Amino acid sequence: MNCRVEPPSANMLGSKSDLQKPLVVTMLAPASQCNQNCPRCYLTEVRREPVNSFTLTPDHFARAIEELSDSGINILTVCFQGYEVTLPGSWPYLDAVFQEAKEREIRRSFLTNGMRLHTYAESIIAHDPSRIGVSLDGADQETNDRHRGLAGAFKRTLKSLDLFLEEAPDFRDRILVTSVLYGQENAHSLLEMPKLLAAKGLTKWALGLEITSDDFGHVLHALTLDRLSEFLTACDIESAKHGISFFVGDEFGLIDGEIADLHFVKRLPPSSVDFLRILPSGHIYVGNESMKQVASPTDPKWRPNEESIIAYLAKLGLPLNETDLDQDVALVQNSDFVRDDKNANIPL
Repeated sequence: MNCRVEPPSANMLGSKSDLQKPLVVTMLAPASQCNQNCPRCYLTEVRREPVNSFTLTPDHFARAIEELSDSGINILTVCFQGYEVTLPGSWPYLDAVFQEAKEREIRRSFLTNGMRLHTYAESIIAHDPSRIGVSLDGADQETNDRHRGLAGAFKRTLKSLDLFLEEAPDFRDRILVTSVLYGQENAHSLLEMPKLLAAKGLTKWALGLEITSDDFGHVLHALTLDRLSEFLTACDIESAKHGISFFVGDEFGLIDGEIADLHFVKRLPPSSVDFLRILPSGHIYVGNESMKQVASPTDPKWRPNEESIIAYLAKLGLPLNETDLDQDVALVQNSDFVRDDKNANIPL
């Protein structure tokens, strides 16, 4: 599996200034930490590094938020995604980062397969995240478990979700169920998702399209473009019928043509916001294209004991000039993405 790794863009991040493009900071839990075995997980490529390679600590992750915020950079939201954050070896990372982010009034969210969600109900309530993404790739046990690589995953996720909401009923509207369309393999089951969510009292559903794990350059599906448009429209109609807020998330900017113009297809995030992605290995990628990148052992790494994250990013040539910053702020000030805290366009 050969991954194309592009160098970080040189014009994506502002340094110390009152005017800068808001950041969506995404963080990945340790690569060895996952309790499912999704056969087509695009993140598994990160595991190429030796197990004994350098790994950031939870304090390092929290320090990144502290230093970015203290430098004057506007962090719109901090999101944990990738692998599984509700495992004992991963939760301390989220715990440290969310504590720092909450003190600074930075929006917080995370993505989970949901099987252990109830285990951390008390901690989640204290951290008060604005969104919790729960992954389900089918509305029935057989379909979901096949694509999650674990027998019993479907029942365990729904049971844990029920237990969590018993303790945190106010979080029901913060749950966003996320699914991946694997073409005809799970299309029929996904059409039943709105009915399942309505039965559970859930109201939000996001659907993504499968991507390749080699070059992130194509959307893979077993449907023709015409049938794909028809299927997505059917999902939207079924969602409306059951009172479910539905959108197709184009996190990687791979959807184009007529499908991109469908009213429920959302580019995540819009061009007025940048991604900064931090991996436990110390790899940091910046810019809206960063979500397409997979860490390579040869890429430069941030070493917190040697320099601040601001100094590291500056060394890579990332600061923006003031002209760029002024233009970015004009975009942000006119963006519903920023103004509406409940906007479905805001990613996890």
